[in-house]
Amino acid sequence: METQDILMRKLFKATFLMGISTVASVAAGFLRAKFTALVLGPSGLGIFSQAVSFFQTSEVVFGLGTGLGVTKYTAEAAGKNDADGIKKIVAATAVLQFISSLALVFIVVAFSRQISQFLFLTPEYYWGVVLLGVPVLFSVMTTSFESVIVGLSKQEYFSLSRVIFFSLGLLLLVFFVGTMKVAGGFYYIAFNAVLGFAVVIYFTDIALRRSAKFGLKDIFKALTADDLITGVRKLISYGWIVLLSSAITWCTFLLTRSLLIRSSGAEANGYYQVAFALVSYYSPFFTNGMWGYLLPKLSGTDSTQEQNAEINNAIKFILIFLTPVIAGLYILKEFVVLLIFTSEFLPALEMFPAYLMGSFFYMLGYVMATVFLSKKRLKIYFLISLAQNILFVILFYLLSGKYGIKGLAFSYLSANLFSAAAMGLYAVRAMKYTVNIQILRIFSISLLVLIAVLFAPGGIMWNSAKAVLTVIFMLMVLGKKERVLVRTFLK
Repeated sequence: METQDILMRKLFKATFLMGISTVASVAAGFLRAKFTALVLGPSGLGIFSQAVSFFQTSEVVFGLGTGLGVTKYTAEAAGKNDADGIKKIVAATAVLQFISSLALVFIVVAFSRQISQFLFLTPEYYWGVVLLGVPVLFSVMTTSFESVIVGLSKQEYFSLSRVIFFSLGLLLLVFFVGTMKVAGGFYYIAFNAVLGFAVVIYFTDIALRRSAKFGLKDIFKALTADDLITGVRKLISYGWIVLLSSAITWCTFLLTRSLLIRSSGAEANGYYQVAFALVSYYSPFFTNGMWGYLLPKLSGTDSTQEQNAEINNAIKFILIFLTPVIAGLYILKEFVVLLIFTSEFLPALEMFPAYLMGSFFYMLGYVMATVFLSKKRLKIYFLISLAQNILFVILFYLLSGKYGIKGLAFSYLSANLFSAAAMGLYAVRAMKYTVNIQILRIFSISLLVLIAVLFAPGGIMWNSAKAVLTVIFMLMVLGKKERVLVRTFLK
């Protein structure tokens, strides 16, 4: 049994390595947005953005939600040194994604003009619809093979492939959009999907050879039709819940945004985007650790003692690192909004206290959701997720007319608090999860600190006191080795 210090370092390493890809993604996204805005202008950028949205939606729907299942089953097989088990999962996902993507190709070829009319209000981009539909296969396969890499706990290959892909992708963007304008945008999306597939295939082959002692060219050797059918059934049985839960969550966001615009105007939706965007900037640095480390780790072990140690370590990691991030963001909220947005968005600050506290419980719930997914508690995960989204919509519907964006923030906090509490209680009662005293102590201190920081009055003196309180929190909960990790993480 590894010590908590070793587990923390492994989780930190995975988060750091996965975080490299997040930084690369944010940087590439900024450069991509800046270049296309300069070259295409508002109208051309609108068409290009819609094309990207269509391609990404196709990825989600025809990817069938199998990514987490691929990670889980790869990790399980790797934990047992079962090379044949890894082969079955890799081969099954390749066959499944190929069949699914063929269905999309038939749809876009048969209804290209109608889809173009729906997306762009003109049928003239029918050729672009077909061009986008064909390479979806490469994109969903890229996601699947990335999941294999993560399942093998080779996060360094995942991040390296992402960095190379994003860098080369920018060159493709400059070439196609710079020379062909709007039409080049369609070609860029298509060729970029093929590029991503080529890069990730290379690193997947390396990861398999080093972890499982075979390469991609060997995955279909000695596999029978029954092996493939069994693997496909496993992925579908796991993926449909994930796909349905994701669809419900995204529909909930669309619905609440629509209600917000109806009750408070389009400006309120812009203010909501400020809080949503800022939270989305730091969230991946925590969720990456859960997906890239905790999911494959829990999937690869049946030891209750080891599972409890990993879960408690993950919660401790979230509490220690997330608390100062939220506190720091709130203390510097005016500066951050002015830096990233403009003074016109300062009214968004009124939703920050409840929304940031909601993000705290969201992240704790994400840890428990990772536990549920790793242990195939899919039905209870779906039911809690469904109840969470229903609660979010109902509360906001009741509060939107009177409180506007503050009502949305409170609804978000309440829904995430319910989800985290429900999953935690179920894990304790039905999955033999035991919370240790140290975690309860850190959670209590963290919660009190965030309540004081987020809901106490503002002003220079109060903000100074909040900063001191945050520093005191760090000193109370951190050991010497963990302080080194915190300094590295914040850098």
